[in-house]
Amino acid sequence: MSNFPFEAILIYLTILFAPLDADRVVLDFPSESQRAEVLRNGQTWQFDGYVFEINGDSLVIFGAEGRETYKISEFVALPNDESRATNRTFALGAGIIMHKTATGLEIDNESAETVQIHYQFPDNPNGEASVNVLGNVGNAGVFQLPANPTVRDAITAAGGPASGADMTRVSIIRGAAGTMPYVTSIDLTVDDAFDPQLRSGDTIHLPGRGESASGGQ
Repeated sequence: MSNFPFEAILIYLTILFAPLDADRVVLDFPSESQRAEVLRNGQTWQFDGYVFEINGDSLVIFGAEGRETYKISEFVALPNDESRATNRTFALGAGIIMHKTATGLEIDNESAETVQIHYQFPDNPNGEASVNVLGNVGNAGVFQLPANPTVRDAITAAGGPASGADMTRVSIIRGAAGTMPYVTSIDLTVDDAFDPQLRSGDTIHLPGRGESASGGQ
């Protein structure tokens, strides 16, 4: 971490915004003609002999030298859960600006260095995914979709959004039966290229205007 704090902030944001089903991430440093691939291993991420995890507002690094913890909120203003779901650009302070892209993130620091972050996903060995689509769609139900479907693919399979559907608060609900699910709210109206990838077993919910994103009134 020779360029701390920027590299530590970079890794923290990469993990914080990682989709639940991403199994690796590629970081491109165009100004240095370098590329790094960080691999997911359960709740941690690994690169070049280091293991990374986030704990609240801190990045924890495990390496041959032992464990180090960096409190990232001391250097930048971290986005909250709501802004992560709805915003596309984040001014974090310390000369760092982050943008969501179709494949991941783009992060600039005050030295004008741009780092491009691309999330990658495992191939579906079964060749298809089962996705449940609920709420304000033409034909709600469970659909068998080709491998690596997206949110828009699932909505299209369900007949598209019905009149009154609120596309600014689409929920992705993920989790094994009997466990507390992960619920992510996304805004599909901000950017037509924004189309998160799904995995088999996911549920999509399109609320009506004035209805809670989870389906309640």
